[in-house]
Amino acid sequence: MILTLDASLQRDNITDAVKTCLDAINEAGVGPVVAWASPQDAGRRKMEELPAALEQMRARQPQSVRLVLSGEDREVMIFESAPPWGVTIEFGVESPQVDGFGARLVALAEISRQLLRRGGLESLSMRREGNGPDCLPEVPIAESHRHIVVTTEREVAAVYDDPRAFWASWDSREQVGDQVLLCRALNTTSSASYLRAVLEHQAAMARAAKPRLTRYFSPRVMPEERPIYSAGEPRLLPVGYEATSRTVEYSCLVEPNEHIHLWEIDAIRKQIRDKKLADGRQIDAVRVVFFDKQMAMREKRPLLDVGARVFFQKDATQTEEVLE
Repeated sequence: MILTLDASLQRDNITDAVKTCLDAINEAGVGPVVAWASPQDAGRRKMEELPAALEQMRARQPQSVRLVLSGEDREVMIFESAPPWGVTIEFGVESPQVDGFGARLVALAEISRQLLRRGGLESLSMRREGNGPDCLPEVPIAESHRHIVVTTEREVAAVYDDPRAFWASWDSREQVGDQVLLCRALNTTSSASYLRAVLEHQAAMARAAKPRLTRYFSPRVMPEERPIYSAGEPRLLPVGYEATSRTVEYSCLVEPNEHIHLWEIDAIRKQIRDKKLADGRQIDAVRVVFFDKQMAMREKRPLLDVGARVFFQKDATQTEEVLE
């Protein structure tokens, strides 16, 4: 698998961008950088040649410079033809179970902090690739595989009805100016341990996001992830099926500290997508009726985002629909 840090760095030229990355890596204690290369080079060049080469780069502005760190599968790519400069740092890991995986997560977090402190960041995130989980919704800013993001309070407020749920979903926070660097689950290794650490937070952000900004996918759940993903008794209880309108109805009563499970949202999405129930009956609509308005407003967003209709009980005989 690969741990990848992607950033966009505002500097006047690629030489200054390279120097900023070198300083951040050295200050983070991640190095040493043992070689470098650019498109004009046939292969890697020695580090002692880099200072003179950087001065030459100010004039000819190569489109990319690659820095190679000690150890296998660790390199930095600084690229683009004009500012802002793209920065990609990749740490390859044979398996999350190997020694050093956690250390590499922490190392990339420290590089991220160093880049933030040096200013000029336009964006930054760090993600895990090739080691799941693939059963989480993609919420604004916090895509499911991201351990680290840089954002601002303004950006969060623009995409979340309740920004508090977003800020509460991270383990650490560092702010420089209006930019905030957020980290989570840096002590996890396996896909299952990562899922355990972020699942409830990802679900909370999905409930707090603004309409239609969260993306849901057909979940792919590994055997070791199943007990985590499928945990909990159902909150949605089937009430009936109305054949004429081809509508299936569920009722829901949840306490303030309870929520509809993500696996239930995924099941509702599948019914709506397939237009049928597991027994083959065709459906055109899914209705979820809550005990009262407060519950409906708290739980509505994921249901509405996947296409269900949401109602609450006004009195013993009447319901009212929640549209947004």
